[in-house]
Amino acid sequence: MKEIRLKFDGRINLLSLLITLMLILTYKSYIFNSLVIFLSIFVVWINKLSLKHFMKRLIEPLFIAIILIAIKAGLPLHFHIDGFLQGLQIFLKIIASVSAVSLFFYFTPFHEILHGLKFLKIPQTFIELLLLTGRFILILQSEAERIYIAQKQRLGYTELKKAFKSIAILSVSLITKAFRHTEQTFLAMKQRGYEGEIIIRNKKHLSLGSFIPFYFLFLLVILWLALY
Repeated sequence: MKEIRLKFDGRINLLSLLITLMLILTYKSYIFNSLVIFLSIFVVWINKLSLKHFMKRLIEPLFIAIILIAIKAGLPLHFHIDGFLQGLQIFLKIIASVSAVSLFFYFTPFHEILHGLKFLKIPQTFIELLLLTGRFILILQSEAERIYIAQKQRLGYTELKKAFKSIAILSVSLITKAFRHTEQTFLAMKQRGYEGEIIIRNKKHLSLGSFIPFYFLFLLVILWLALY
């Protein structure tokens, strides 16, 4: 099934995310955060996004949240209902927060995130670090996949000893390539007039369609006030 992703203004999306997280973390019961999780899954489904990919993002926080429930409940030695209910609240907060952040990244391109951070007056140094880090993560991920496929085709992971050796070679190769890409990127930036600051241009005025996330946010605020 083909994915259809609507793109909204990063400034509006970032503000909506921060307010949504504040609502999730300040809610002290179960219904609102459960609704946030349900609405997130519904938005993924209605926009024909990959529900499987969305659920994969929840696996690790889900595992951590289940462990927290077990600790709060006193398992495996005892079972305290009060601790279990507290753990359930934390569980819902974690899953609802991760769901909201996942939706944010689904509908917000990376350059829009940078514009949103600049709009919120985040220090320029942090924005530049985020820009370069995001770029290098994608490059190193591509390099790691290419090296891993090459090693696998040469039977580099058939035995435990070979696997450790292949992982060591992969790690050294990635570190070497990271330094090489750093030098190449810096030289390319200097040739294009870099003088110590990456210029991120200000965005134009907001259009009416940019405020669509605020409509959903308004609904969440009404629900939060009704259920608090």
